[in-house]
Amino acid sequence: MSDVNGSVIITAEFLQKLGVPYSSAENIAAQLSRRFVNGTGDNQADAVVKFQVVPGASATVEIDLDDGTLTDIRGTAVTFTQIRGFVFWADTANADAVHLKHGAATPWTTGYLKGTAPEVPIPPNGYIVGICPKASTGVWTVTAGSATIGFDNQNGAGAGTVTGIIWGKD
Repeated sequence: MSDVNGSVIITAEFLQKLGVPYSSAENIAAQLSRRFVNGTGDNQADAVVKFQVVPGASATVEIDLDDGTLTDIRGTAVTFTQIRGFVFWADTANADAVHLKHGAATPWTTGYLKGTAPEVPIPPNGYIVGICPKASTGVWTVTAGSATIGFDNQNGAGAGTVTGIIWGKD
């Protein structure tokens, strides 16, 4: 097992000019930061994987989070029990959005996507980030037994590429 440490930093900063002819301006900003250190408690992770999927036209690619097919950078199998965070980004060249959803076998987590058929589109050059730093409250527990996450390309004209990083408890 390797030692996992990392940070997620998101900065949003906009300037809105007000009045005529823009006599004042309002700065709207937020900076969110979360640091994860090695371990299994709050703000901790002991496994991280990076992957890329390329679902073909009108196809879905599924990744199993708890069967050991995902590996870390050393090639060690990772079997997630909790997800502490993820970032998924779609390639600029994608013709359409690729949708993040539950896999067909078993919903990938009991805490993030709710409902019977939830989907979150990731548009070309777009990304989605999820952070769940707690070890016991609002936890994104990986559903045991073939917990799959799906990436659904609803574009019938061509493939779509999504790259992702997932970190959590092994």
